[in-house]
Amino acid sequence: PRHILEISICLLLTLVISQTLNFAEYWFLYGILSLYVAIRYGFGFAIFFNSYILLLTYVLPSVLNPEFTRAMIINNEMIKIQLGSGLLYVFSTVTGRVMSDAGALKKRLSYQNKELEQANKELDRFVYSVSHDLSAPLRSILGLINISRIENDELRLRFYIDNIESSVNKLENFINEILDYSRNERQKVTLEDVNLSDLCKEILDNLKFQENFSSIFIDLTGISTDPIRSDKMRLKIILNNLLSNAIKFQSPQKPDQYIRVSSQAIAEKYVIVVEDNGDGIKSEHKEKIFEMFFRGTQRSRGSGLGLYIARE
Repeated sequence: PRHILEISICLLLTLVISQTLNFAEYWFLYGILSLYVAIRYGFGFAIFFNSYILLLTYVLPSVLNPEFTRAMIINNEMIKIQLGSGLLYVFSTVTGRVMSDAGALKKRLSYQNKELEQANKELDRFVYSVSHDLSAPLRSILGLINISRIENDELRLRFYIDNIESSVNKLENFINEILDYSRNERQKVTLEDVNLSDLCKEILDNLKFQENFSSIFIDLTGISTDPIRSDKMRLKIILNNLLSNAIKFQSPQKPDQYIRVSSQAIAEKYVIVVEDNGDGIKSEHKEKIFEMFFRGTQRSRGSGLGLYIARE
C-alpha cells in the first residue's frame, strides 16, 4: 500500500539525516518530517514517528555515549534546540490528532450522506407505492358502491359488500404495515423476557382465519422453554410476517402441510427457525425478497412491505 511505502521512506530519510547531519544545525528537519507524517496519516502515525525520532536523536546516543546526556544538560544552546524540537513534535502530534478527527468526521459524514441518499430513494419509492396501494382499494370501494346503488338483486349486492369488505381489510392491513414500519423507525429497543411459545400461539390465534389454516399442522415443540430477552413488539412483527407467509404460500394439494417453529440459544445469540413445506422461493428472487414493495409471485396480494419490515 502507498502509505506504507511513504512511511518507510520517511523512516529511512530520518535515519540518514541522523547519521549524516549535525542535530544542532538541522534539528528542524525532524520536525518537518514529523509534521508531514501527521498531516498525511494522522495521530497514530505521528506518535509512532515522533517516538522513532526520539529513539534516534536521544535514546540511542545516550546509551552509546554516556557523555551525551551530560553535554545536553550543561549546554544552554542544546537545551534551547531540544525545547524547540520538542515543541515541533508536540505541534505535529496535535496536528495528527486534528487530522485523525477530521478524517473520522469525513468518513462519518460520507456514511451519513450515503444513508440519506438511500433514505431519499426509499422515501420516493415509499410515497409512490403508498399512494398507489392506498388509492387502488379506495377506487375499488367507490366503484362497488356506485354499482350497488343501481343494483336490486340481493345476491349481487351481497357479493359487492363482500368485495368492499375485502378491499377495506386490504387497506387496513396495509395501514398496519406502515404503522409497524413507523414504530420500528421511531421507538427505542425495549428489552423484556419473552416466552416464545406463548408469543407464537398468540400470533397464530390471530392468523387462524386465513385461508387453508385449518389444514396445516403447526409444530411448536422445537421451541426452547427458556425465555428470550428481546423487544417483544419487534419480535412479534418479525414472526407475524414469517408465519403469515408460511400459511399464505402453502400448497393446498399437498397432503401433509406443516409449519414448524424451533429455537436454540447459541453463544450470545438466539436462533429462531420458521420452516414450512409450502411453495418456497424461486432462486432468482432470494436476493430481492427483503426489498421494499417486492412481490415474488402473482399469488401475493400483500403490499410487499412485510419482509422488508421484518429485515428492518
